[in-house]
Amino acid sequence: MQPLAQKLSPQERAAVAAYYSAVPPPFRAQDPSSVAPDDRGAWLATRGRWRDRVPGCAQCHGPGGSGVGASFPPLAGLPAAYILAQLQAFKAGTRPAGPLGLMQVVARRLSEADMEAVSSYYAALGTAAPAQAAVSPPPGGWR
Repeated sequence: MQPLAQKLSPQERAAVAAYYSAVPPPFRAQDPSSVAPDDRGAWLATRGRWRDRVPGCAQCHGPGGSGVGASFPPLAGLPAAYILAQLQAFKAGTRPAGPLGLMQVVARRLSEADMEAVSSYYAALGTAAPAQAAVSPPPGGWR
């Protein structure tokens, strides 16, 4: 990035900074410290249930279900029915467990209510994303 940034004029750098500062995040990550224990979906997604050896989904899938690499896909904004069906398939062993073999083990430790709560939590994250900000290109346009 540095070689590209060095070729920009001060005005172009300011324009790029203004553009990226106005772009909203693609998902709403929740601060795990603000999650109430009775919010099952948010609690499992952000913190897990360690007494049952269930890690928080965010531990692998990233904050807000943003995804981490090819092995841990994004979850935020996917339909709840799709997420629930995938968790049920992992639990039943009808879906491959993935490269590290984690999801079948984790899903087997979740109740149906747990899976429904987590599915609803991640589906809702995508529905409240802020609208894309309109940012004008700098005078003379983008190079």
